[in-house]
Amino acid sequence: MNREQIFSYLEERFGLDKGLFKDYEFLEGAKGRVFMATKDVSNVSKAVKAVIVGLLFCRVNGSVKLSGNITQLFGNNATKSVVNISELEARKFIGGEDLDVPDTGTTDGYVIVKYKNYPLGIGLLKESAIKNMIPKAKRTNLVA
Repeated sequence: MNREQIFSYLEERFGLDKGLFKDYEFLEGAKGRVFMATKDVSNVSKAVKAVIVGLLFCRVNGSVKLSGNITQLFGNNATKSVVNISELEARKFIGGEDLDVPDTGTTDGYVIVKYKNYPLGIGLLKESAIKNMIPKAKRTNLVA
């Protein structure tokens, strides 16, 4: 999948305009990973032998999965495939639990999970349930 196909998917699925990313360079990594960096950092990486440059943008393995960091940075710009959840659900979600959501108004696939106006991360919606995609190392349990 090339850059234009990735941006086309992001616009179609999440309503994210590719213009949001015009000031960044995108670099292919191993295992379908795509990294995002400023143009200055990208130029420096060409001059030195860097292992990884930039922030993980997405993974491409048949479909595109946005990284959690990118979801949190740009998720407020999404106009589609956004699921707003309650405070109790947010606590469960950031703790790593999957969520039952009877009516989301969106189709199965990746969704941006938000509490109030804050994007918490990415989830995989399938048949009224959101599978938590927050990495175990980034999960936290908040005491009520």
